[in-house]
Amino acid sequence: MPYTKLQTFSQKAAFICALIFAFFIPFGPALTNLFLFLTLIFVLLSGNLSEHIKIIWDNKVSKSAIILFALLALGTLWSIADTSDAFRVLKKYNALLYISILIPIFSSQTRKDTGVNIFLFSMTFILTIIYLMNFGVISEFNIPIPGKDRPVNVTIDGGFQTHIITNILMAFAAYIYLIRTALNVGPKSAFNFILFFLTTYNVLFISTGTTGQILLAILLIFQSFNKRNLAILTLFSFFSIIIGTLQSNGTSATSSVSYSVEKLSAKFHELTMDSTPENVNGRPQRFINSVNMISSDPWLGSGTGSYAAAYKEKLPEIEKITTGTKWNPHNEYLSIGVQVGVVGILLLLLLFFNQLKAAGQIAKSKDRYIAQGFVILMIIGCTANSMIMDSGESHFFAYFSALFFSKIKLD
Repeated sequence: MPYTKLQTFSQKAAFICALIFAFFIPFGPALTNLFLFLTLIFVLLSGNLSEHIKIIWDNKVSKSAIILFALLALGTLWSIADTSDAFRVLKKYNALLYISILIPIFSSQTRKDTGVNIFLFSMTFILTIIYLMNFGVISEFNIPIPGKDRPVNVTIDGGFQTHIITNILMAFAAYIYLIRTALNVGPKSAFNFILFFLTTYNVLFISTGTTGQILLAILLIFQSFNKRNLAILTLFSFFSIIIGTLQSNGTSATSSVSYSVEKLSAKFHELTMDSTPENVNGRPQRFINSVNMISSDPWLGSGTGSYAAAYKEKLPEIEKITTGTKWNPHNEYLSIGVQVGVVGILLLLLLFFNQLKAAGQIAKSKDRYIAQGFVILMIIGCTANSMIMDSGESHFFAYFSALFFSKIKLD
């Protein structure tokens, strides 16, 4: 194959592999890692690497991500953690570099639209499986993975992953369907409303994940409540009550709503009550512990991968919790702060600022609203989850950061 044909083939193959990578984000890391690796290989084979590097460095979003990763890489030099732990955690932040691999690929409006549609197709496929299990058409099942001790458990609550990541991805899919419902007319609007309703109903009344429920509520508030949006939400509420009342298990929509409200109220109560190890669950206490650890090394932190070591060395025993993981505060800002200090937190905020600024400059209103919603979701989501360090969330972050904030060429 002549070199020029190899370049052309590799450019197309890189785009296709990136789409397959996106499709498998809700399914787990095994296939996403494989197709992300193939994307990198085809990018390298496509040639024009100097232009690729120029595109990456001229883009403020990818440049901010690279600088933050560089700080984390340097953080391994002063980390109080074991070297193996430092590099193990650094690897978890590879998503900051994945943006650079993907961002030149989504260089046209057609590719951006295709990229969003592939993600929605994947979420709709999983949503169909969840509803089939929820209504008893099929049972929850396991998928054995060669070389792995544990199979993938496919459940009503979490789909192919945990209820946390699936709930978050479903919330974002519901938001995209809402935007498409509001901006389209006729059959397209009706079709997107149906998908918005089914996805939102799953987020609020089927899944037990709290993060996605909160994020979806914030995204709905983020959108202007014009007459069309209010009509959409009114229809959703009306059909939710009807379907909830007709559920065969006897659980009404009212009781489902009550359950969600009670769960959110309990979380709020845990965060605002007297914070002592005896009466607070693991997560709020980890927040308090993280702030204490940051205060001991405020500027550059304890080094990359040092959360567990800092937890062990820098906190008096009375402040430590006895349950839950000691290496992840489930808050990206605090996780970054403990590892690379206030400088790291500021770089993370700079990354989000550049994303918000770039989102506001998108000409196409539908894409602008969705991109702004994505950044708001990440900013808020990072307060309750490690959205850039955790596998599924980090792939989601890298993919849409590249898709929304790449420069568009004419199709």
